[in-house]
Amino acid sequence: MQIAILGAGQVGSALGRLWHAAGHDVTFSARHDARPRALAAELGERAHAAPIADAVTGAEAVLVAVPGPAVTDVLQAAGPLDGRVMIDAANS
Repeated sequence: MQIAILGAGQVGSALGRLWHAAGHDVTFSARHDARPRALAAELGERAHAAPIADAVTGAEAVLVAVPGPAVTDVLQAAGPLDGRVMIDAANS
C-alpha cells in the first residue's frame, strides 16, 4: 500500500517506521524541516520524502500527524483527497 505521512514528528515517524517494516511504501512530508528526507534515507527502499502535494499523489492512505493549528494549511497544500483513506492523528 502507498501511504503518505503528513508530519514527520514523533507520531508520523513512528507510524511510518512501523508501516515501512510491515512492507508498505511510505512517503514522508512536512512543511518546514528536513526530517522527511532523513527518515526516508534511514529507512531506504520503499521510503520517500516529497512536498505535501506530491506525497499524496498516488497514495491510497494519508496520515495527518501535525499540530492542530497546522491541519488546515496542510490539507489545503495537499489538494483533493477524494477516494483515499484518511487517518487523523493531529494533536492540538
